[in-house]
Amino acid sequence: MIGPDISRSVFEATKRAAVAPNSIFNGKKTGNWRDDRSTYADPSKCTIPPGNANISVGWYARGQAAKKEHLMPSSILRQESGIAFLQETHVAAGIVGAMLSIIHPEVYEAHLLVLLEMHWMRNCLADPEFTKATEFHRDNKGGGMLPDVLSMYGSYQRGRLEIPLLGARFVYNPGTNIVFPGYMMEHGASKMDGERVCIASFLRLNVGASLLDDEEMNPYREADLGPASADYLSKKHNWGDAKERVDIW
Repeated sequence: MIGPDISRSVFEATKRAAVAPNSIFNGKKTGNWRDDRSTYADPSKCTIPPGNANISVGWYARGQAAKKEHLMPSSILRQESGIAFLQETHVAAGIVGAMLSIIHPEVYEAHLLVLLEMHWMRNCLADPEFTKATEFHRDNKGGGMLPDVLSMYGSYQRGRLEIPLLGARFVYNPGTNIVFPGYMMEHGASKMDGERVCIASFLRLNVGASLLDDEEMNPYREADLGPASADYLSKKHNWGDAKERVDIW
């Protein structure tokens, strides 16, 4: 969980970024479910204009080959409002990074290698969305086996996330963070009263694959790394032997 003060600060930072001139948030109709206006709250009842944004310091322009020399910040980070959003939400982003270091250390360590390679503060692709309901879907940008982190902020209650494969429904209220393989597990969010900001953090495979192409073990090649097992995590964090030899997923 992220505390209420940090949660409110992220929500307010999102609000400032969304209403800034040349807003960082996408209002286009692309045919993608993320841009389906019917899934968003009524704009007249929102303090944040409904929409979504891709925020990354490592981004390949459409049509460009995935090579180091083509890597650059996404267009959002070429605007003052985008830079301000990163600066104002860095504490929450740090908490997400700390969670990943515990849940999947090898992915976290590979992530740090990418940061060192880019000489930048972060390369996690953050995808803020402002929705009232999310249809069941899989997230295909972060790879089949790597974890996504969904972080919730806003002014609402009774939020729920459902993962049919697990036959489970989870509390999805402000301050909640959920980590799971978003491509393997179809998932969807319920409608709720109020405004919701979801920041989906994941590692874009083609960014790491090109930047770490000389590394012997590169999780961005995906075949090199799957979900962490209980045994692996116990040894990595010096927890002693795992009582059960099962995968955490």
